[in-house]
Amino acid sequence: PNPNNDILRIESNEPSVLLFRLIDSNGKRVSEKLFFEKMEFDTKSLPKGTYVVQVSLGDGSRLHAEKLIISN
Repeated sequence: PNPNNDILRIESNEPSVLLFRLIDSNGKRVSEKLFFEKMEFDTKSLPKGTYVVQVSLGDGSRLHAEKLIISN
């Protein structure tokens, strides 16, 4: 949910390895992580701001992108 101050949780029914990317408002990649079905990302240490969360298939084809607001 937005805004987020704690833990970002992602779940998928996609039967393959997925790639999580977190990108800041300047286009810089803040985090990148492979996962399968579920993952959690601690957002407590992120500075306030707007980010983009991207989830892609392991081959790089994008499944979903969404704005994330950090307001800690």
